[in-house]
Amino acid sequence: MHLFLEKDDEIRLVIVKQFSNAVNQWLTRNELAKLVGVSQKKISTLINSINDDLANVYGEKVYAIESCSGKGYCLEKGPATFKKLEIYYYNRSLAFLFIKKILFDQKKSTIEFCLENYTSFATLNRKLRRIAPILNLYDLKLNVSKGQLQGKEVRIRQFYYEVLKNIYGTYEWPIKAIEKTILDQQIEQLNVETKSEFSFVERYIMEIYLAIAVIRIRQHHYVDSDFAEYNWLTNHPLYEIVHHFVNLQFKQLNETVSDLESEYLIFLFITSMRIDRSEDAVKKEVAFFKDNNIREYMLVKRLQNNLIAHYENEKQLKAEQLAYILTRRVILLENFGHIDDIQEMETYLNKQQDKYPKFYSFVKEAVFKLMSGDLNFYQMEQLLTEIIPILKVNIPVAEYENPIKIGLFYETGTAQQYIAQNKIVEQINRKVIFETNEQNLENMDIIIVDEKNFQGIKEQVDPDVPIISFDSVFNDNSVNKLSRAIENMGR
Repeated sequence: MHLFLEKDDEIRLVIVKQFSNAVNQWLTRNELAKLVGVSQKKISTLINSINDDLANVYGEKVYAIESCSGKGYCLEKGPATFKKLEIYYYNRSLAFLFIKKILFDQKKSTIEFCLENYTSFATLNRKLRRIAPILNLYDLKLNVSKGQLQGKEVRIRQFYYEVLKNIYGTYEWPIKAIEKTILDQQIEQLNVETKSEFSFVERYIMEIYLAIAVIRIRQHHYVDSDFAEYNWLTNHPLYEIVHHFVNLQFKQLNETVSDLESEYLIFLFITSMRIDRSEDAVKKEVAFFKDNNIREYMLVKRLQNNLIAHYENEKQLKAEQLAYILTRRVILLENFGHIDDIQEMETYLNKQQDKYPKFYSFVKEAVFKLMSGDLNFYQMEQLLTEIIPILKVNIPVAEYENPIKIGLFYETGTAQQYIAQNKIVEQINRKVIFETNEQNLENMDIIIVDEKNFQGIKEQVDPDVPIISFDSVFNDNSVNKLSRAIENMGR
């Protein structure tokens, strides 16, 4: 969502977040300049402006970045979160204000918006080009002169949901046109009737969904036929209760809406409800996915069967429960596309690939085949970031990686070798097989020796095989050398 921000505000926010992660620590001007890619001279200007912003948002002298010649800059204390400052930056972004205008104030023309914000049409148009990558994720186009988002209504609503949820979080209710306390009462009524025990976050998600739907319906924008494939909702155990609730909301609007509009909101509510409900509720939903031959459920079951076949350990997979959880993730992602920070997503996946390369690559290949190649690069990466954490919770991934074969050659006693093996297993999060037979040297990935045997073993093995002198199993440097050797194996 940072693309909505003015460029300097985006830099200011990066600096503030850096200080929030290093409260009461000094950061030099050079360190900050390298962090955000600007000159050291500009850092001074940015720090001064950040202090002005902190005073405007939190009050004079409540929080401030101190400076000291020769030491740099330091934030001695800060709030639990800088979300209030972040929202402040977004609310002075022309791009964000214009996108909000389209949702909340369609009567105001683009020219009126420009006059109100002391900007030209050309400047506004230039700033809005920055958010094109976000709009593209939802297959939307922006007609600036008419002040309209163009695309499927379902995608427009999900776009607004993601924007408001990500920018405001649960810190501040973002839809002033609708009283949140009324929505709280309505969602609590649904909570009681479905016996779902909604969490705070689940309530909040449903309230944003409902508020956006209400606003769009008031403006006579309705969902289209692309949602019709979800006729399986009528068989869901909670369908009747949620259907009744949704229809009550529409009656309060004095709007006559299509069944499709109802089904869309029912779908959003049902898939927002907590995953870890009672075992009976989970069984009912699994049955409904299965009995209605839901495409996403069948896809997930095939993925799961592939995992079972590949790793030969069905018990670890908790089959039905895992398939149910993954199905919900795939449905949400495939149809509405969640926006996260792309850089953070790629960083996460790179770490997974480094840590569990065979597991990661197998899941990626299996998912790609099952999705018939319909996912683009971003969707594939997003899907993997959704399902890999769930798989890792349900499957001890390290168990399924090919074990590392470590040759361990100590001339010390058996007890010392045993201690060495335990120390290695404690430190290395991988399955390990130890080998002490010199006849099998060519099959070993890493060789660990004491100083006495080092030269003799080195002469017998391929130059590419790492050989580590591991004189003391209690030596952290030795353990670090072993960790680096495993990381460099390219597995």
